[in-house]
Amino acid sequence: MSFTGRISLDAFDSSHGGSSESPEIHTLYRVSGSLALLSCIGALFVIITFITIKDLKKHPTRMIFFLSVCDVLFSLKYLVTAVLPHSDSFQTKRVACYLQAGIQQFFGLASIGWSGMISLNLIISTSRPFENTSTYSKFYHGWIWSYSIVTSAILFKNYDVIGPSGDGTCWIKAEDKPLLLMFFIPLLAYFSISISSLIIAAISTRNKSLTSSTTNNSWSDRNRTGMLLRMSTYTLVFIVCWAGPLAHRISQIAGHHDAPNQASVLMFFDAIGVSIQGFMNALIWITNPSILRGFLDNIMKYLPFSKKFIKDGENTPLIRSLQDENQDPTQLAVMLRNNILTCSLRGIVLSVNDNLNLSNSSSLNNQSHIGGDIHQHLPFDSLSSSPSTSNSNPINYNNNNNNNNNNNNNNNNVNNNNNNNNNNNSNDNFDNLNEQFKVYTEKELFKDIFDISPDTNMGSHKFKDYCPNIFAKIRALNNITPSDYLKSFDSSLFFENLSNQKFSEGKSGSFMCFSPDNKFLIKTITRQESVLLKKKINNFYNYLVKNNHSFLLKFYGCHKISMPNDHTIYLAIMSNVFGTIPQGIKIRERYDLKGSKVNRGGNDPLFKGDGLGLDLDFVNFRKFLNLPDGFSHSIIQQLKNDSAFLTSLNIMDYSLLIGVIPNNEDFKKKLIESGGNINNILSGSNLNNNNNNNNNNNNNGSSSSSINNNNGHGSGGLLKGSFTNSSLISNSFDFSNGIISADEKEIYYIGVIDILQLYDFSKKLERFLKVYLFRKDGNGISATRPEPYKQRFLKRMNEIIKNKNYKHKSATQQYNNSIINSNNNYYHNEEEVLFDT
Repeated sequence: MSFTGRISLDAFDSSHGGSSESPEIHTLYRVSGSLALLSCIGALFVIITFITIKDLKKHPTRMIFFLSVCDVLFSLKYLVTAVLPHSDSFQTKRVACYLQAGIQQFFGLASIGWSGMISLNLIISTSRPFENTSTYSKFYHGWIWSYSIVTSAILFKNYDVIGPSGDGTCWIKAEDKPLLLMFFIPLLAYFSISISSLIIAAISTRNKSLTSSTTNNSWSDRNRTGMLLRMSTYTLVFIVCWAGPLAHRISQIAGHHDAPNQASVLMFFDAIGVSIQGFMNALIWITNPSILRGFLDNIMKYLPFSKKFIKDGENTPLIRSLQDENQDPTQLAVMLRNNILTCSLRGIVLSVNDNLNLSNSSSLNNQSHIGGDIHQHLPFDSLSSSPSTSNSNPINYNNNNNNNNNNNNNNNNVNNNNNNNNNNNSNDNFDNLNEQFKVYTEKELFKDIFDISPDTNMGSHKFKDYCPNIFAKIRALNNITPSDYLKSFDSSLFFENLSNQKFSEGKSGSFMCFSPDNKFLIKTITRQESVLLKKKINNFYNYLVKNNHSFLLKFYGCHKISMPNDHTIYLAIMSNVFGTIPQGIKIRERYDLKGSKVNRGGNDPLFKGDGLGLDLDFVNFRKFLNLPDGFSHSIIQQLKNDSAFLTSLNIMDYSLLIGVIPNNEDFKKKLIESGGNINNILSGSNLNNNNNNNNNNNNNGSSSSSINNNNGHGSGGLLKGSFTNSSLISNSFDFSNGIISADEKEIYYIGVIDILQLYDFSKKLERFLKVYLFRKDGNGISATRPEPYKQRFLKRMNEIIKNKNYKHKSATQQYNNSIINSNNNYYHNEEEVLFDT
């Protein structure tokens, strides 16, 4: 039967002024319409404040923005119905009835969907505080919009089920129970998720940990109560607003029939609940500290006379409570992270103190450990080359057939091994040190700070310290004393500036935070990366002994923290590539270069160095690093050694991180204020001065030199001496302090990062899917075998460093030619690349 055949188009009574509205229906429309007007205004307020207040344009407040968009459009259904005359006749008109049903199904379902996803996001951030929940945004959008579209399509495909729904408007008719379930089963699921989020938050914050007492940002019982109260209010508003429609539909499914042209109590509950939810959400929205603060600032900006009244109002307990970020549910994950980080800081202290003897005996000042000859830190092939040699090959870690080169190095290797005998004898089963670990309970972590009795109620966090002996040796190798290391992780200073905590801009989304002095980085790693680091840390140590100025990221600790819910977090302590930049100096440009071209930037023609640039962004905007000629080849040589070492460990997907800052007076001023010395930064003039001293050093028979800067102010500057061999030069300069450009207008900071990715099954699968399923260029994607990855990476390095070989070519042409050459050499057999281990 057709729609028009089942519903009369002349349902209204002309004898009553063209309207058949009963007093009850009339009241229902006016009440629901008035509330819908408030909801529309409230939702528009949320949208406007989200757009105008910069601090709100982030996850998870972005989810509330989409919820408000749905609320605006959903409330229009009731607002328009209340305003237009003869509203009850819309249920008998095809277009109007279809429009009402479509709005209810799509935007109503999307609205409850966003409410449910907000609660789900809170559960994830509470149970996994170190996980970047913004990575779930695509899932949230995909689920909400796809389910709304699919169910709306099903509704209109079965258009005969559209009709009066019992609340004075059109939707699914009461007797069509299966289609009603498409809406209310998800609603019940979202109810459960919202209630669960409240319960999980209450449990997670139930036991007050002693960790809060060790930080300036303590989490008091008052803050916990305020936070839970806000969460309870949000959950209660969502449940109450939709409890009326749910009860009404359950009664309809149970057999209750609404009388025509009459409004029952359930109909009022139904219409009032769904029409007011936008307004209630806006009231909760304004309790967000960032929103209230931004809103009040804008009022004072455009209405100066209100400044006095607002300032007085901010002293009231209510306003102070609303502006307290510690009571904001979105900050719950931050609080939990701070608790876990505090446990980690205490664990680091205990780990260092437990290995003090090893750290002191392994100090670089102890010549029995490293030896007085600097050649001991250099690659074996560098030792075999005479000072007059102009070129040398990097260490070949993969090819075992270079017998001639190895024979030439035998004598030097023997000497080097003899120099290390004392150290080897002092290392008890050094190869097995990577199996060592120690576990600290929360009581053990804080027993030296508090008087803890056996009955003290504490959390059940556990801190596991991996390979403490080897990491202590690596710290000593880099002249990091235990006292300096612990000073960098002082918990009393660590949480003063929470802006140093952020999630990685890369695909991993790892959490990272910097030490207050910016020297070290704490970063979450995966379990697989943790296993690799523990397994290969001995290899890293041996390599760093011979390449003490390697560009590779240095690892200073590996830890595991177990939460009360048995969730585990793996943390690595590592060096910061930009750690020597004075605090207060903003990095003007940052780049992450792999050598690949697929999904590596270049899509923004207006890119001007803002944000993190990738390979093609660098090619299009900067093109090359303007390095002094004396450093270009030595840097490439060290990068060859570093990439060869990573290849020997079956590691790929690493990248060169570049930071560019202006060499201006502000930088020099802040450098001096921080206790630095401009002479510690490498420049062309430093190199010239260093080369001028070569003859004097040779006449004195010096094969190595002490570490001094031009003013003779201790360590950290240039290694002066006769190092014409490129490998020796690359190991003789500490590039971590920065490199002044050839025109002396900029300073570059570089380092190789992301060095814990094996070419394992996941990468092989990624390559297979990208090449054969998504039809990506197999020669331009990042996922490839370590050897061709190394070659492509080094070709990119040669292109970005200004030298005579690439001087007259455009950067883009250099890049394309290098890719073609790399392709011809390494991709003859695609199946072998994909599956050969």
